[in-house]
Amino acid sequence: MINSYKNNTFENIPNSELRKILFLGLSGIEKESLRVTKSKVSEKDFLISLGSSLFNKYITTDFSESLFEFITPPFSDNKKVLESLDNIHHFVSKKFSEDTLWPFSMPPDVNSNSEIPIANYGNSNLAKFKMTYRRGLSNRYGRKMQAIAGIHFNYSFPDMLWELIFPDTDNQSLKKVQKSEFYFSCIRNIHRMNWLLLYIFGASPFLGKQFTDSEDLPFEKYKDFFFLPFATSLRMSNLGYQNLGQSNIKVSINSMDQYLHDLLNATSTINNKFVEIFENSNETLPQINANYLQIEDEYYSACRPKSNLTDNLRLISKLKKSGVDYLELRSIDLNPFIKTGIDKDSLDFLEAFIIYCGIKQSPNILSDEMKEIEDNNLIVALEGRKPGLKLKRNGKKISLQNWANEVIEEMQEVMEIIGLKGEQISHIIQSIDDSNETLSGKLLNSIMESKLGFHEMGESIAKENMSYYQQSSINDNSDWGLLDSEVRESIDKQKKFEKNDNQSFEEYLEEYFSS
Repeated sequence: MINSYKNNTFENIPNSELRKILFLGLSGIEKESLRVTKSKVSEKDFLISLGSSLFNKYITTDFSESLFEFITPPFSDNKKVLESLDNIHHFVSKKFSEDTLWPFSMPPDVNSNSEIPIANYGNSNLAKFKMTYRRGLSNRYGRKMQAIAGIHFNYSFPDMLWELIFPDTDNQSLKKVQKSEFYFSCIRNIHRMNWLLLYIFGASPFLGKQFTDSEDLPFEKYKDFFFLPFATSLRMSNLGYQNLGQSNIKVSINSMDQYLHDLLNATSTINNKFVEIFENSNETLPQINANYLQIEDEYYSACRPKSNLTDNLRLISKLKKSGVDYLELRSIDLNPFIKTGIDKDSLDFLEAFIIYCGIKQSPNILSDEMKEIEDNNLIVALEGRKPGLKLKRNGKKISLQNWANEVIEEMQEVMEIIGLKGEQISHIIQSIDDSNETLSGKLLNSIMESKLGFHEMGESIAKENMSYYQQSSINDNSDWGLLDSEVRESIDKQKKFEKNDNQSFEEYLEEYFSS
């Protein structure tokens, strides 16, 4: 069956060969979790008992001092990925006293920006850079959007694959280019079918009052939250972590050269609207610059190409230097039914999905198709569970169910190759035909049946999770020593880094953007 849809790169490779190699692909998780106190965003500083948020490899912060980010190392076994994530949760929970980790992607109600403290990374130029960038995000888009949490699934194809699909390439520079173009081919297909991930993994059908700015949507109110009856992922809709101000920014994913060219243009072209931030602000550094994007990270996308380089280079420079090393899939909501926010079956499915997107033919995306992709994402996020919902594909309408079943059918052989059994995804297959079985459907039904409010349910789940981890023994955490050592090492690293940081901030910025 693979031969019916796979691209030319794979058409002559036996499945037996693929099976040997694809088991070696590496997966990892970056999971955001909002720290709360009694259903309010915590305003406390990052805990010194967790080390330096600037240098801790496993436990850091995202936009806010209260928005934790847990980072697992990459593993070839998704079971180990989840064990690592679980151990990080346990380690952090043991350090908490009154606070908990909010289980939903959408944050509890926030009345003002001041309730979401910007992350503090210390006194070095790197720290100032990260903090100034976050002030820029705050001044451009507001802080409530930045408090939304999700899961980023990182995946790299095994190195042996490149020897298999590019056997005649001895030139390492050429192989780097070929590998990167393969990843971009995969990214295009991920974008084409991202709507399916929103349907399956969307878990934000309801939200707090601070996100209901739109008067065009038929919100229904229940207790202390608002919802759309057929929504899947309001987090990934125009109400959530989507920057409508970037609608004029066009970044091509048809090749790495085009991608880097467009990002460079967006990070070097002044936006007059953002010039006003400098003119109207009392802050010394209200943003890094007034360009359409301060840095490349500001560009929001369902999937990003990433480099393994840890040098303090901008993303463009890293990709130019090393090529694409892995993909970061960003459209997964937190699953509040799972303590870590995601389970192994989901990780296995996501791995199979990315491999499928890499194997499948992937022509360039032209403007008309990109409009279809954007429309499909939005309609599934807002009303993906609506009976008979139609999407657009190649200028024609197709039912969500028919397209989803096509994808699952085409994925079957990939799932067999990596050992993903049918019973592991039976709930996913069932959810395609019965939208009540989707994660968003179950969540909405659960909160209605419980007769709890948004904050009540969130606090209940958060306390239950915290109690579980706090009662668990340190001896049961196989990573405790590793995480404990990282705390000390990260603090020492920050002290040494700040001591040796003698540049002016202006010199630092000039060096960064010329890297």
